[in-house]
Amino acid sequence: MAIRRKHFRTNRFGTTCSVREHNFESSNTKSEFRLSWNKGRALINGAVTYNMRCFGCGATVFFYRNDAGSRVFFDKLGVPWPKHDCPKWSRRMETEPITSARVVTKQSVGVGKVDGPGSAPENPTKKVHEGFAKRSRRFKSKHRHILSEAKHQKQNEKRRQERIALHQAQWVADGKPEKATSRAVPIENKVSKRLKRKPKEDD
Repeated sequence: MAIRRKHFRTNRFGTTCSVREHNFESSNTKSEFRLSWNKGRALINGAVTYNMRCFGCGATVFFYRNDAGSRVFFDKLGVPWPKHDCPKWSRRMETEPITSARVVTKQSVGVGKVDGPGSAPENPTKKVHEGFAKRSRRFKSKHRHILSEAKHQKQNEKRRQERIALHQAQWVADGKPEKATSRAVPIENKVSKRLKRKPKEDD
């Protein structure tokens, strides 16, 4: 009788999926599991980052995080699953969360080197901080430029008022009357008169 059972298989690209197959024997699971490790693939739930650097000592380790949020560093993948014993990082492991910015990505190790040797960037957030600092410097420079323009305008207005006061003092010192700027000057409308031609005198 054909038995159709659900089991997991891993292809040559490292993708694990659930399949159903007739005449499936439980012993096939172990062979598939061993085959996956021989090819460097992991049949575990969660995400494994290959060949990242330990944040404490800088050694090459494997980082694993399961669906529940637990995380651990392995020196080598496979039985007996040796954990990475770092005195610097083990004290911080319980209190400091691992953010996604510190995990190795395909862009950080290069295309084709995800399964091979690679290393995490020394400071992944350095470019972000440099971008913020650059924008901050540009904003401060623009702000200083605006303040400088306002200061120059204020100084120019002050010099203009000083020149006006000096000219007025010289005008009065020369004995010339000061112009009355507050009194309105009347404007007279002159009526244009038509010129009359004189009659010619007879000789």
